Amino acid sequence: NAYVSYDFAVRNLFNYPHPMQGDTYFTFDLVASEAPQSCVIKIFTVAGRLVKDVKAPARVGFNQVYWDGKDGDGETMANGIYLYKLILEGSGKTETSIQKLAILK
Repeated sequence: NAYVSYDFAVRNLFNYPHPMQGDTYFTFDLVASEAPQSCVIKIFTVAGRLVKDVKAPARVGFNQVYWDGKDGDGETMANGIYLYKLILEGSGKTETSIQKLAILK
């Protein structure tokens, strides 16, 4: 029986423009033997309330995920500091990375 290890790592996760005024792009490099089955970016208030899930495909190498700056109800987000969590899942493994973003209009 052959066992193939599936490992991945996220490098250089950030959003631009930063601070964002309307919309933004989340970018990251994925070091992996194959692409994960799921990729989601969860955006939270600093109090921990989930305001938006942004789902997108991810591939090995450079990735760019667009977000229109609106919450789950389609409302424009207020000025402030937020946290975002990138979650990649594949072959029973999960990789997460957390960063801050600022909205300033």
